[in-house]
Amino acid sequence: MISALYCGSFDPFTLGHLSVIEQAFKHKIGSYQCIEKIYICVGDNDEKTPLFSSKERVEMIKKTLKNHPQNNKIEVLSYSGLTVNLSLRLGVSYLIRGIKKNDSISSFEENKLSLINEKLSETLGAKLETITFESKNGIFSILSSSIIKKLCSLGEYIAVQSLVPAEIHQELMIKYLKPRFLNLFHAGYSAVAERHWKELVCAYQKRSYHNLSHLGYMFNMLDRYTQITGQKTSDIELAIFAHDLVYHPDRTDNEEQSIQKVLSWTGIKNTNSFKKLPNLIMATSHLENKYFSPLSPEALIKDLDLSILGTPNFFIFQNYTKSIREEYKFYNDEKYIPQRIDFLTTLLETKHLFKTKFFQRYLETQAKENLRKEIFNLKHSKH
Repeated sequence: MISALYCGSFDPFTLGHLSVIEQAFKHKIGSYQCIEKIYICVGDNDEKTPLFSSKERVEMIKKTLKNHPQNNKIEVLSYSGLTVNLSLRLGVSYLIRGIKKNDSISSFEENKLSLINEKLSETLGAKLETITFESKNGIFSILSSSIIKKLCSLGEYIAVQSLVPAEIHQELMIKYLKPRFLNLFHAGYSAVAERHWKELVCAYQKRSYHNLSHLGYMFNMLDRYTQITGQKTSDIELAIFAHDLVYHPDRTDNEEQSIQKVLSWTGIKNTNSFKKLPNLIMATSHLENKYFSPLSPEALIKDLDLSILGTPNFFIFQNYTKSIREEYKFYNDEKYIPQRIDFLTTLLETKHLFKTKFFQRYLETQAKENLRKEIFNLKHSKH
């Protein structure tokens, strides 16, 4: 059996890494043979402080690839030391690497590394041949884990959604949203805040759509709204975190239950946001279609909650529709499709899908186009 190593820090694992793995399985060695097993080897770079521990990275990759068609041909492990020693221990003669398209520096560095590994393996009478795969065109040609972390540090969580697997995005949100959540509490309530954060992560992490990535999307759009309009929006941050704390797709009292849970919290800094919390959370309910002033925080949070409908990114919208379907998997197609079409049609026929001028200006046209496409796809789907 021909097997290969894929070594890296994978901090975090990206769609670029996944592309290399998928290309490797299709690659022919000689005329007929293909790689039949890949060891994804997670190592640490002594020159960098990792965002995730090696154990976390191994578990994240395993979770990401759990349902991948080639999962039975992949093994994920952590290692330290020289790659050549690992190859000898596992009896592997090939090393796969990704290089950036049309990047002479990347190609030069990979060539150097390949020659070093080849010479090191020769000293032990073994062979370790490197096979390189070019990244795709566009953003994938420059994609790296460092870029992912930089974008997240800037609060650009939406862009990252189309660059990493959904499972990885969830883990990134745990890291990057936590400081924002803890900042809502007085300093003397740090232990309480940590406890509430764990409760919140436990609640959101189990879902396909109404999860931490959904919160990240809303916060990203909130920050953009604030930067462009200059309007103060701090009162709704707690409500964003809390609005789907309780969520069951087949129940109609999720918002009320979420309100009751959060009103029991102690140590919140902004007492004004605590007072506004019930109205703000109820504004996100799809069961009510109340009028809100375009300048009200209720209008803003309702628009933030629906803002993904206006994404111009096909990949993100496609994943959104799949995730919503997954949350309603207890419905068969005969029940789900008509109800979903009715809901989308109601949104589409509303004069203004979004309540605030900002979202009407930037997202309304795209949102209605996305809704039409989803309705069309649902009507023509094969049951």
